[in-house]
Amino acid sequence: MTRTLIHAIILNADEYDEGLTFDDAGCGDYIYHALFDYESDRCIYHEDNIHGNPEVFLDGLIVGVEITGDDLEIVEALIFLNEGEDDSNFIDICSGIRRWIEEEMD
Repeated sequence: MTRTLIHAIILNADEYDEGLTFDDAGCGDYIYHALFDYESDRCIYHEDNIHGNPEVFLDGLIVGVEITGDDLEIVEALIFLNEGEDDSNFIDICSGIRRWIEEEMD
């Protein structure tokens, strides 16, 4: 079985920059990352890169999935929230990711 995991970098509406890339956005301090399981429609990780370590969490998840014999497809997403939403709010980031899925994947 193949699972699809969305690795999202979450930015607030006022941080919108059309030319910003996923890699560039992830280089700053206090950047929120989310890992979202597409098949189960669940966010399994949400933390900024100073208080958490999204890369280590992701690496552990990859190893865990490989041990089960499943395959993992990782999709990178740069997500800008709507005005009034906040990158530290779990519900807001889930809404933003689901909007992105509707536009980009469904």
